[in-house]
Amino acid sequence: MSGKRSYPALYAPFIWASFISAVFGGFLLASYLALNMGFGLWPGRFLIELVQLHGHLQLFGWMGLLLIGVSLYVVPRLTSSPIDIRHSHRWIFVTLILGIGIRIGVVVALVLAIGSRIWLSYLIFAGMTLETVGIVLYLATTMRCVLDRKTDKNDLSRLGPYLFSMFSGWCFLAIGTTVIGITLIGSGSLILNPLWNDFLTESFVRLTLIPAVFGFGVKMLPVFLGLRAPLWPVRKVGLLLVVSTYLYLCSKLCQILVPAQVVFGYLSAVGQLGIALAVLVFTWFLDALLFRVLPERVALKVYRSDAHLQRGRYGDKGEFGRFELFIIAGFAWISLVAVLEGANGISILLGVPEMFSAVTLRHALLLGGLAHLVLGVSHRLLPNLLGWAQVAPMLTGVSFTLMLFASLFRVFPLLLADFGLTMPTGFFAFSGVFGVAGTGLAFFNICGRKLLKFLEMLNCTDSDLI
Repeated sequence: MSGKRSYPALYAPFIWASFISAVFGGFLLASYLALNMGFGLWPGRFLIELVQLHGHLQLFGWMGLLLIGVSLYVVPRLTSSPIDIRHSHRWIFVTLILGIGIRIGVVVALVLAIGSRIWLSYLIFAGMTLETVGIVLYLATTMRCVLDRKTDKNDLSRLGPYLFSMFSGWCFLAIGTTVIGITLIGSGSLILNPLWNDFLTESFVRLTLIPAVFGFGVKMLPVFLGLRAPLWPVRKVGLLLVVSTYLYLCSKLCQILVPAQVVFGYLSAVGQLGIALAVLVFTWFLDALLFRVLPERVALKVYRSDAHLQRGRYGDKGEFGRFELFIIAGFAWISLVAVLEGANGISILLGVPEMFSAVTLRHALLLGGLAHLVLGVSHRLLPNLLGWAQVAPMLTGVSFTLMLFASLFRVFPLLLADFGLTMPTGFFAFSGVFGVAGTGLAFFNICGRKLLKFLEMLNCTDSDLI
């Protein structure tokens, strides 16, 4: 019995740290920055440092930590590898949190004028190094599960392109973070090179986050929505997505290194078109946008003994709230971005200026698409994995409404600006307020019962001491 192996449980600190990073870090900073840009309420000092920290906390702190925590739970099960990786969980978490904490501390010290810039540059390199160590430990742990796999190769191969892209994106992030960090040592500058930082950020989004969401969607969204697993060629769509993404990113890299070569612009446009096609095909056949119930995808609830208790055609009884609204909105935003990027790609090939700016597409993809999908999956998945009931399923719908307003108020002013039109500054300025309120409510709804129990325990302890 002592040699029996079991699958690891979800390591809850990843979830806590992920949402704390989003609510009290990324979205709170976004609210400050949006109000500042919209109304100019505060001086613009350290604006670049705060913008870069905001992006880091949103992508790496929120989505990255959540993805690592969930994948350390899912990958051993996907590969049928019940190996003991509990100690790895702790080391990965500690190194990543220390790295993120140091980077936050450096920016706080800069704002408060504590310490010299030279020493702060050494500190930010130390924080980036710790993050790299955490990523390497995570990759080593997941690869250990893949190499120890007992599952059918056909089942794993369908998701192979998505997993390859996700893990290669983490590798690229680790290498890029290390290189950028080395350039800061002793420089006295705490600003990451904007050109390379933007490229590294886009690489992480396109190589890691999007394939991770898609790969997870293939396995879990049909179950969540009460549908059969998709029968379309998942692997071929994944290959199209990965090959197009690498073509696009390699072309962008060459444009940075050799800006005079026009051919790389055409190659990046071809990559954009391939990505757009893969995203639209994936969204259509996964059926997570329109929820068409095709004959070959009869609702799973038909075969359940408690089918009469199910909520419509969904595979739940309403205990998670209207989580599907997040998923519909997320795929709608991602599809919109695919269409706009496809239009940009065609414009480049025709030799005319791009219609839509990179800033517009980035906010539509991240705040509109990925943020909605992450919150929708979190409301549906995390209560089961953590064993915590939601505070109130109704709050799921309220959180969705707030996040929808946040994305609309953020993206549509940018879209209008691309056409030379303007909206009142209040729309953009208050997008961050809606965002922090929506994610804060989601955090409370998912983790609130556990937090209240913890506070009650502290209160009882204090009473006993008195």
